[in-house]
Amino acid sequence: MKTFFTYRLNRIAIRIALASFSIGTLLFLIHLANPNSSIEILGFSFILSAIFINVILLLALIIQGLIHHKDFEEHISTIVLVLLNIPITILYINFITT
Repeated sequence: MKTFFTYRLNRIAIRIALASFSIGTLLFLIHLANPNSSIEILGFSFILSAIFINVILLLALIIQGLIHHKDFEEHISTIVLVLLNIPITILYINFITT
């Protein structure tokens, strides 16, 4: 990962995106194994905190991409990887609420 992502913020963003995905998937699997309201409350609390953190991170990535526009591909790929958590989260929420 260090060879492709030269900017420190991009490496941090990838780690945070992977951590958000991992924690969200773990909470989803726990809910499937034992569906009770405390897991749902914890899951929705996690979603709200992840949204807050990832929006700030996304804004920082956009600003960095504008400043260092010569490495456009690296910044776009990082932004896409961070944004991939959105459809996964929507899928998990739809599966739980139906």
